[in-house]
Amino acid sequence: MKLFRVFMPVIVIAFFGALTWSLLRPVDPNAKGSPLVGKPAPDFKLETLQGGFISLSSLKGKAVIVNFWASWCLPCRDEAPLLRDAQDQFANQGLVLVGITVSDKPENSRKFVAEFGLNYPNLIDPAGKVGVNYGVTGVPETFFVNRAGKIIFKKFGPFEATELERHIKEIL
Repeated sequence: MKLFRVFMPVIVIAFFGALTWSLLRPVDPNAKGSPLVGKPAPDFKLETLQGGFISLSSLKGKAVIVNFWASWCLPCRDEAPLLRDAQDQFANQGLVLVGITVSDKPENSRKFVAEFGLNYPNLIDPAGKVGVNYGVTGVPETFFVNRAGKIIFKKFGPFEATELERHIKEIL
């Protein structure tokens, strides 16, 4: 009984210490990855901001980046010039970048595209169905699809230039 009285406070303190640590430790949202990595990218057919439609299946055989974004998203504003420049740099090697607006008004998305001079198609997902199919939880989120149509990497949050280039080279 004496041992119980001595060790019980130690056990309680250790338990609450471990609980506090698990709740307060920083979590990398990219550490978990996505259940879609290694699987075929879900197909979609969406209207572009300029009119017309694009489907993922129409891009078969190309390396594709699918970037979910919104005009109100501050990290998306930081990332937009990097994506534009990547499209310029790697388009002749078969890279196709596709943006999909999330929870955004089309007129705000059009202003964003014009402000950053985005040179790739940006699509409207009005019901959010494509975002749900991709498991998007926030913006920006980006999926890298290889020429065989499989997702090889998913990134939650904005890119740094070197990281973006590294993943582009993996799908080319």
